[in-house]
Amino acid sequence: MTTTKTARFFFSNFAKGAAWVVAILVIVFGLKKLNIFDYETFLLPLYDKPVLIYLIFFLSEVIVGIIPPEFFMLWALHERTLVQYMTIVLLLATISYAAGLLAYFAGRFLSTSKFFRFFRRRFLKRLERLFYQYGMPLIIVSALTPVPFSGTSMLVGSSRYPLRKYLLYSLSRYFRFIVYAYIIWETALRVSA
Repeated sequence: MTTTKTARFFFSNFAKGAAWVVAILVIVFGLKKLNIFDYETFLLPLYDKPVLIYLIFFLSEVIVGIIPPEFFMLWALHERTLVQYMTIVLLLATISYAAGLLAYFAGRFLSTSKFFRFFRRRFLKRLERLFYQYGMPLIIVSALTPVPFSGTSMLVGSSRYPLRKYLLYSLSRYFRFIVYAYIIWETALRVSA
């Protein structure tokens, strides 16, 4: 696979991720500005239930990212300082990283089971094509873009890719969380100003 084709694939998916974040912000903050829907009022009952939120996030991340992390970053906005907000975001990133690691081990140790073969055929078919097309750079692409991180981790584990390299490349997951969270924070500040 050429570097140019891999770079194009990365930037294409990064653009999709950026468009997704912009769409979320425009809708959520636009509705708030127009007094149609206030996400803070909607999330109010959940602010004092962080363990439940972290559990839901962990399960979402393990089950191939059902709920986008950006919604949890919006929940974290209830913290009024940037340091508190980023601390929660780093915790979310760590949970996501751990969910990816769990998926890696699931792929590694369950790859010969009937269940895994069924799961792979049923839910990971598109991702598997990408995996064979782009190889291990898919780890970084999935960590930074909307390509399912846990699904990629599962496939990487099933291929017996070295754990050390997987852990190193997966650290880029933190970069995504920090950048997106900062964008969400800045947007929230501008809208409420």
